[in-house]
Amino acid sequence: MVIAGGKSVTDYDGEQLSNYAYSTFTFGVNNSGFIWPCDVIVALDYEWILSFAKDLKMLKRPIITRKWDVLQDKGLKLIEIPNDTPDRLSGMTACRISNALSKVCGVKSYVLGIDHTAGHYYNEESDCSKVVPIDCYEAMGLTNTVNLGMVSSKVSCWPKRSKFPNSKPINIITKTVELAWVRANAAIICKK
Repeated sequence: MVIAGGKSVTDYDGEQLSNYAYSTFTFGVNNSGFIWPCDVIVALDYEWILSFAKDLKMLKRPIITRKWDVLQDKGLKLIEIPNDTPDRLSGMTACRISNALSKVCGVKSYVLGIDHTAGHYYNEESDCSKVVPIDCYEAMGLTNTVNLGMVSSKVSCWPKRSKFPNSKPINIITKTVELAWVRANAAIICKK
């Protein structure tokens, strides 16, 4: 599962979202990595990472990011992807990696907060819809992704669903294996 910053996150009950995120392998995009249970954080912006470096160290989650020299000696658990990754936004990268992981696991990748709208559910600071055109999501070619942002998300290239799927929670061993797979494959998946 991917939890990004779009307002569709608020379409769901917080306790239910937290329980679902905890029960599956979850990618937290930027600030969502602090708000929801997640197994890995995706943050491509080194300035964001530096501004939250102390908190990220305390969280002890690996961070998928570009290979930035400025981050090398900060004591963070980095999973580095190429600087020329085809995705401009952290949420897009999270979706790309989650889609690939879900194919390997034989399940769907569910995304929430990938909305192509102004602001975030936790602040109004940015407008990601001005960073990339909406057709970039379709151009990603993700075929195993389902958008849980049924109401608020403008991204319509992936099938939409209005509630969490019924599934058994995965155990810590499975999450460990999936994290190892992400570490080994993230750079390959995100290569141009």
